[in-house]
Amino acid sequence: PLDFWVERLEKADSLLSQAEAAEAIAAFGPDAAPAVPALVEMLNDLCPEFRDVIVGTLAAIGPAAKPAVPELVRMLKE
Repeated sequence: PLDFWVERLEKADSLLSQAEAAEAIAAFGPDAAPAVPALVEMLNDLCPEFRDVIVGTLAAIGPAAKPAVPELVRMLKE
């Protein structure tokens, strides 16, 4: 289920594990919309590689990730 992969992404200890979890979330497509708030929180991580993984996951979710737009715009301004 989606919650399993979100939790796994949050707790992943390597870029490989993060990428695996992010890929699983992205596979849900628009059905991953319930994960968007947690993904937005993860955008505050200090690791730029992890943030890139999150941005890619949000992009894969597509228009259903619209609530992430303000945070993404803030990131672009930085």
